[in-house]
Amino acid sequence: MELTGFDFDTRLAHEFLDCGHQRNARDPHFILPPHPMIARQLQPDYPFYAVPGNAHHHFIARDKGRAVGRITAFVNRNLRDGNGEPVGTVGFYECIDDDLLAMRLIDAAVGWLRSRGLRRVWGPMNFDIWHSYRFITRGADGTPFVSEPRNAPWYPGQFERAGFTAVHRWESLLYRGELRLRALIDFTLPVHEGLTARGFSFRDIDTRRPEQDFRRLYHLLLPAFRDFPGCTSIAEEDFIALLRRNRDALAPGLVSFLTHPDHGEVGFTATFLDRTRAVQALRGELNAAAKLRYLLHRRDSGRVIYHLAGVLPQHARSAAGCARAMLHRTLQRVLAMGKDEVLIALMRCGNRVRGLFDAEEADELREYTLYEMRL
Repeated sequence: MELTGFDFDTRLAHEFLDCGHQRNARDPHFILPPHPMIARQLQPDYPFYAVPGNAHHHFIARDKGRAVGRITAFVNRNLRDGNGEPVGTVGFYECIDDDLLAMRLIDAAVGWLRSRGLRRVWGPMNFDIWHSYRFITRGADGTPFVSEPRNAPWYPGQFERAGFTAVHRWESLLYRGELRLRALIDFTLPVHEGLTARGFSFRDIDTRRPEQDFRRLYHLLLPAFRDFPGCTSIAEEDFIALLRRNRDALAPGLVSFLTHPDHGEVGFTATFLDRTRAVQALRGELNAAAKLRYLLHRRDSGRVIYHLAGVLPQHARSAAGCARAMLHRTLQRVLAMGKDEVLIALMRCGNRVRGLFDAEEADELREYTLYEMRL
């Protein structure tokens, strides 16, 4: 096996991208990201590389001249664990089903991080949590959704045999059918009534002109998620650009702010229309034909994705029960739209929101894992 490392190189970057595209394009459960978007992430002017203290190194593994694996080591100066210890990451991982090759590839990336003084490594994680991270470790046969981790089934085992152990887990739960959704609505009704009786109310974002509300969401999200594992700052304009890319998945009443008459907006909830089939129809392209395929498939789903909910820490006590109240209101809106599937996406195991749901009652359960290695 031949191993090649590089930082920036146009020819090698092309080979690096193709190594992942070739495998993932054959996987019916994988949503290919637009090729120009991923190619941009390997270019020197991508914002991550301009931050002083950030660093990276890509590795390509070849067998008989053919790329069969890849990985990137990242140093993000702002990424730290709960104790404030710096954390390096490994991401962009792809590898054939060969443990020896995987071991050499992972060892090269981890060794690069060790040489830069890192003593803790998380993976898979590309740059930070605002990009792709985690492996799906259960439920991969279900219909995917945009932003869901997807990977070959042997990847978690390769990480474990290389010395990684699970450090954080998340789950997604799918609830299907009007009766199931109405049962959740009835379950959350008393808390919703109690919250509104205390003066709290909801304000929907303006989906026709959402820019100003996107900025309000930005200023609520970071403090609300300050204790989320690996949460780092993101520039306001980068966050707004992320939401703009998903604007087509907005629907009236599904993204809202929790408000209080004395304190204004103190929380938020965000649910999006499922655009999976439309994004899959792009086939990783952004040309005119791909965009037409997107338009033809964008209404092919009765599912919505419940992505985000949060409240400012200083209002968590006064807004007790807000998670149930926000879920109640969202589910009412979903049924009113004629949708009959809700996927509660990427809940971290052990947090309060996860406690609202009984996994045994869900129609599908999926699990995702972030791994750690101590050096």
